[in-house]
Amino acid sequence: MVKNNVRVRRWEMKIKQYRLASRIGVAPPVLSEIENGTRLASDGLKRKIARGLSCTVEDLFPGEE
Repeated sequence: MVKNNVRVRRWEMKIKQYRLASRIGVAPPVLSEIENGTRLASDGLKRKIARGLSCTVEDLFPGEE
């Protein structure tokens, strides 16, 4: 299981999972798996998530980039 801060940041910004998924162009189950650490996000998807949450990739995935 991979630790990331996607869910924490999304909760802080009060954005529903389905809303963020729609904003970045992925299905909600994909975003859920990334948040839970059961799926690895590609570098491009990490950048999309970071843009969608108005932060950096490093904020969401510390030590990965």
